[in-house]
Amino acid sequence: MTIEETVDRAPNGLHDAYLLGVSIDYGLRTASFRIKWDIGMVNPVQTEGHIEGTLSVSGLQYLVIEPPWKDNRYEAATYGYDEPSYIDGYVTRDDDVQRLSLPEIPNTASRYSLFVGAWNSFIHFAGTSAEVAPADLLMG
Repeated sequence: MTIEETVDRAPNGLHDAYLLGVSIDYGLRTASFRIKWDIGMVNPVQTEGHIEGTLSVSGLQYLVIEPPWKDNRYEAATYGYDEPSYIDGYVTRDDDVQRLSLPEIPNTASRYSLFVGAWNSFIHFAGTSAEVAPADLLMG
């Protein structure tokens, strides 16, 4: 599955999720994102909550972590840097590709971006496939 297809199968995508960590294996060309996924409103019994899981991207083409925005006092004061940051995800926009001079990718790969709230900046990456563990986190 593409990154977008995988994320879209999570109960709320990456909306109201929290980033716990990022790791890269250059030899295997993989990136792993440890995430607290929002599972609220999945069923009438459980209206809120999070489950820790991992989004793994294979066939990694690039991973760019933008530095925190120079004036992010509000985010730092509100969320702190010693706690996981809320994130949201989206298919990387063409203007991001141009602004950052992101490399060309093969037709078999897809681009994706994460907004990191505490930094008020983004992580951009591309890969050929993605999966989530635990797999039962995905719907459908």
